[in-house]
Amino acid sequence: MILIKGIKKHILKKLIIASLVVSVLLISSLFSEIAFAKDENEIILDPSYKELHMGDEFKVDVLISTKSKLVGADIKMTFDPTILQVKGIDNGKAFKLVPLKMVKEGTILITGLAESKNKFSGKATIATIRFKTKDAGDTKLKIAFSPPSTTDSNLTMDKANDVLTKVGEAHFVIGTPIQRTGAGLKKSALQIILFLIITALIGALIFLYLRWRKYQEDIQDINIPTIPLDRPPSP
Repeated sequence: MILIKGIKKHILKKLIIASLVVSVLLISSLFSEIAFAKDENEIILDPSYKELHMGDEFKVDVLISTKSKLVGADIKMTFDPTILQVKGIDNGKAFKLVPLKMVKEGTILITGLAESKNKFSGKATIATIRFKTKDAGDTKLKIAFSPPSTTDSNLTMDKANDVLTKVGEAHFVIGTPIQRTGAGLKKSALQIILFLIITALIGALIFLYLRWRKYQEDIQDINIPTIPLDRPPSP
């Protein structure tokens, strides 16, 4: 009995030690995740969701949140130009210099640069984009970010070190459900019409090519008699 009790105590002690080790590991992992989350270098869109009417004008703040010392930032965003219209882009407070603010074919490009020794750290707006709704729909403003690519959005430290780890997006619902349905049907109809036009053009080109081939074959089938040059044709 004494031996059995000793074995039970030994097993219980091992279970307690194992439980403590697991608990310590879980707590360490939790604190690591919290610390990592705090060190994230983000580009945030505010608001991230908004319901609007057709013809509304509204603003979206593009925010940077970082603990790193940034010398600059490049932001590339995509939007649906059939639903949203960019009315203008205003400088924010993150960087004194914002040399690039360009809108082209559903893409927005913004570049911010820090002055010589005034590197940016913290949370602030790099730019504010002014939009106007053109049509009803359910659409998103997305930040292009594909690590480790440096040709899309990035937050840059010295020596061109990109530290961007996370980006947000904004979701906009424009118009009533009936208006959104109508806009969707209109887009579908336009796509169908465009498809039919392209199909008709391809069909016409194929038809013309086949006619041309038939014409060439008919020419080759015509038997043209040859007449010797040293002998006149017989009457």
